[in-house]
Amino acid sequence: MLKTCVFDANGNLINIGEWDYMLKPVEVAPAQYDEEGNLISEAVYEVRATNPLPEGAYTEEREVVYDEVYGWRLADDPAPVSDKERLEALEAAMLEVILRG
Repeated sequence: MLKTCVFDANGNLINIGEWDYMLKPVEVAPAQYDEEGNLISEAVYEVRATNPLPEGAYTEEREVVYDEVYGWRLADDPAPVSDKERLEALEAAMLEVILRG
């Protein structure tokens, strides 16, 4: 499956999926009132990103796969090995050494 992926300036994967810029309305000009408290002009708001892309970051469409244990990863990255799998491999290697004597 193709997904948008975000990479930092060094080419390291930092996000799989669209970047969440966390857009928020920010007041850029307060409301104006006359001496009697009557509204002259309403406050002016501008939508700004509170979580911009890091300096030098870029996006690419890349092939990704989903694993129920580890979640999303790039399809060309090796599958992660769980602690349980590492332990089983170590036990098998130790048993082989013992049996060879």
